[in-house]
Amino acid sequence: MKKTSMFLLIILFSFGCKTEPEAINYGSDECDFCKMVISNPKFGAELLTKKGKVYKFDSVECLAAFSLLKNKNEINSMWVTDYVTPEKFINSTRAFFLKSEIQSPMGLNLAAFADAENLKHFGEKYNGNQLNWESVVNDVKSAWK
Repeated sequence: MKKTSMFLLIILFSFGCKTEPEAINYGSDECDFCKMVISNPKFGAELLTKKGKVYKFDSVECLAAFSLLKNKNEINSMWVTDYVTPEKFINSTRAFFLKSEIQSPMGLNLAAFADAENLKHFGEKYNGNQLNWESVVNDVKSAWK
């Protein structure tokens, strides 16, 4: 009986802790930072806590700003949508970021890409500079003091 109870607890616990992002309902989900309705799939983002809570954002900027307010030990992972293939989530530490003339929802003009080839193409087209996740966070921190 004890083994069965322990097994059930492990199963319930594992289902409660999400490790992958969930779909954003564009046009109805609200950004957990700025409270605007998330409407543009090219800029969606999510933060997953170690307890399985999912926070959704309308932009890379809002994700970065929210992450600065959270205890780092509570964060499991952060995800951004690929500008070219918006239904694809990329872990923020593996994404290629572009600060350019592409207008993002919160005005810092940040877009995320899954690969360097697309980053280069859009960087040339929209006069952009490549950033990594740490640079994005620092950029948001200095711009939104």
